[in-house]
Amino acid sequence: MPKLINKILPVLLLQVLLLSSAVPAQTVLKSGVLGNSSSAAGSAGYQIKGTAGQVFTGSAGNSANTVEGGFWYQAEELITGIEALEELPKTFRLEQNYPNPFNPSTTLQFAIPKREKVVLHLFDVLGRHLATLLNEEKEAGIYKLNFDGRNLPSGVYFYRIQAGQFSQTRKMLLVK
Repeated sequence: MPKLINKILPVLLLQVLLLSSAVPAQTVLKSGVLGNSSSAAGSAGYQIKGTAGQVFTGSAGNSANTVEGGFWYQAEELITGIEALEELPKTFRLEQNYPNPFNPSTTLQFAIPKREKVVLHLFDVLGRHLATLLNEEKEAGIYKLNFDGRNLPSGVYFYRIQAGQFSQTRKMLLVK
């Protein structure tokens, strides 16, 4: 009897090899591995019933010998957070800059629903072209551009986007 106990007591760890991505509470697993660091026994004939994260009771050898100990676990990545996925825009948009009024910098934001060449211009209050802030092909998405007005005097300025057939102008105020 002591030899049988010595063979059974080291068997303290139950490792459940899962093929699914989740283990609901009180599930029946049709296969698993019972063993320790030096030996293991496995079979598709095991039927293990329990709750993930709870202590298990299992049997090894014959029905007269029971080993109590171990734990259930799921060999999968743990979800530690959820981030919202940004959807692609459905329409062209040029948002109002923020902050507005600004000193010395502000953020310009625009959205394009499909790949387009995007040109963003800056004009003064008299309509004179001051700068081209952006002139490149862009994939569908939402974009932000930081505008630095430290080399410009205080005043009202206009920024205009052109992307395909879409064109829109907005006003911003630089206050120093």
